[in-house]
Amino acid sequence: MTLEQTDGPLRDLADCLFQLIYELTGAQPELRDGWYYVRATTERRYFLYLALRGERVRIHPPNSVVLLTQWDETLAGPDVREGPNWFPPLSSAELALPAENPGAFARGEAFIRQAFALYCG
Repeated sequence: MTLEQTDGPLRDLADCLFQLIYELTGAQPELRDGWYYVRATTERRYFLYLALRGERVRIHPPNSVVLLTQWDETLAGPDVREGPNWFPPLSSAELALPAENPGAFARGEAFIRQAFALYCG
């Protein structure tokens, strides 16, 4: 799902997260194959993947933003799962943010900032 296909709380959450990403990196996420890719610097590596999920999603909560970054123990929490291998040879940390959740932006902001700090070390 693209940003332009969203509305309501999902669009609001996505806009806030995209603005945060722009403030941190100086660039907007790049859309490829249904995922937004985020570079921390001008290097070719990405530090974050972001997907927008609508009402008909099966794996994640409906109307949510899904964030993935390289796994690190400091990212562990009840809402973060160690997931598929998006960062070979390491695992990924996956966080799904339901747009209706009032704390979604704050939780997403903390996750993104921590991922950025880990990447830029």
